[in-house]
Amino acid sequence: VTASFTYSALFGKAIHVGPAKGFESWHAGTCELLYTLMLCFVVLNVAAAKKNAQEKNQYYGLAIGFVIIAGAYGAGAVSGGCFNPAVALGLDLSSASEPHFEGTGFGWSGPYIAYELTGALLAAMFFKLVRPGDFGNVQTQASELISEFLGTYMLVLTVGLNVLGKSPAGAFSIAASLTSMIYALGDVSGAHF
Repeated sequence: VTASFTYSALFGKAIHVGPAKGFESWHAGTCELLYTLMLCFVVLNVAAAKKNAQEKNQYYGLAIGFVIIAGAYGAGAVSGGCFNPAVALGLDLSSASEPHFEGTGFGWSGPYIAYELTGALLAAMFFKLVRPGDFGNVQTQASELISEFLGTYMLVLTVGLNVLGKSPAGAFSIAASLTSMIYALGDVSGAHF
C-alpha cells in the first residue's frame, strides 16, 4: 500500500484496478484466477516440492518471474495483471482519491482478491494431485496426465491471449509460460507440452 502511494505521489496519478476497456468483470476475474493459479502452482512446485527443496535448486526465481512475464503480457490487456491480493489492494487503495473513469476506480480489489484466492486454492489442489509423493501417496499415471494437461492449458491460454490481445512481446510471454511450466512439472511428467 505504501509503495502504491509513493508512485502515485511521484507521478501524480494512480493505477486503476479493473477490467480493461471492452472487457467485463468476469473476463478480468478469469484472467486473475488463472494466472494467480499459475503463479502459486509454479511457486509450490519449484520452491516447496520435496524434490526441489532437497536439491536446493537455483532456478526457482526464474520460474516464478517468468510467470509474471507470461501473465502480464497475456492477461494484462484484460485485467491489468495483478495476480496477487496485496498488489490488487495496494493499487486499488492508491486510486481511491482519483476520479473514476470508464467504469474503473476504487472498489475492484474485492472481486480481484476473491478470484485470486480461488486461483491459489486451485493451485494447492493441483499441486497435491501432481505430487502425491509429497503427501505420502504413490505417483500414478493420473498425476502425469494432470501435469501434461496443466502445462498445455497454460501454454495455449498464453498463446491465445497474446495473439488476440496483440501483445508487443508475445513470443517472450509465450516462452516464459512454457519455461515456467517446464521448471514446475518437468520432473513429474517430462513436460511434453
